[in-house]
Amino acid sequence: LPSSGRCRSCVYFLTRAPDLGMRTGAPAACALFSSSDASTFSMHLSQYDTMIRALAKHKKKPKLPSLDRWWRSELNPSRNLNSVALVKCVEFKLTRGPMRPLLNLVRSNSDQAVAAAWSAASDAASAGQVHQAVEVFAAGLSGVGPATASFVLAAHAPALFPAMSDEAILGTGLERKYDLATYKKLADMLTAKAEQLGGEWTAELVGRAMWAAATASGLGLSVEKTAATSTVAVEGGSVPSKKRRPGSASNVHAPERKSRRGLGNVNEVHL
Repeated sequence: LPSSGRCRSCVYFLTRAPDLGMRTGAPAACALFSSSDASTFSMHLSQYDTMIRALAKHKKKPKLPSLDRWWRSELNPSRNLNSVALVKCVEFKLTRGPMRPLLNLVRSNSDQAVAAAWSAASDAASAGQVHQAVEVFAAGLSGVGPATASFVLAAHAPALFPAMSDEAILGTGLERKYDLATYKKLADMLTAKAEQLGGEWTAELVGRAMWAAATASGLGLSVEKTAATSTVAVEGGSVPSKKRRPGSASNVHAPERKSRRGLGNVNEVHL
């Protein structure tokens, strides 16, 4: 920790992050990640849908909730990943997170290229080779790097592949880079946290709870814990939200508990 007592990620968020919401949300993500209290993680995860709607309103992106539902509930790369679905996944990633000029490059990929990349990635994923799966999927496609590959693979096996969001990267104290070396560290740290929390927690659910905590803080919403529900307080009012078990707030694909092998250290320039 620097002399201020804040982790390096918090200092970055508070001083140099390009987005004000990102700056103010960082300490919340860092604080949550430092906790080992499963009920605190569950509280923030239970607010994920509410935060998606709040962010959609804030960013004037009304498609975000439907894109999010599609990503969590309908995208199954083993059955329905093609060039159109890949573009839609990237659209969701860029709508929920920072916008970057990737869509035109991603649109240039053919169905055949997407199918070949997925075949290689799914073979690696089936063998528990997380790093290799991310690497081979990104390598064969234009405009696709580890971050985008992680969003596709998170829809396939959330226990192995957490989505690579800025909130998760910086909330774990990592430098905001989108290369394979950073994804390796992120996946390892989120998986270790999921194992610490126990139960049905997966690496992806841990990252999603951190995203919700950072977004709530960045938008100035306070999440208050009560005995049976968690509440989002907005300008003096409050909106109750039903508390859910970790697995129920996410993907319909069943969380998987698989052993993970070490990840490599290969750089990638795409996101």
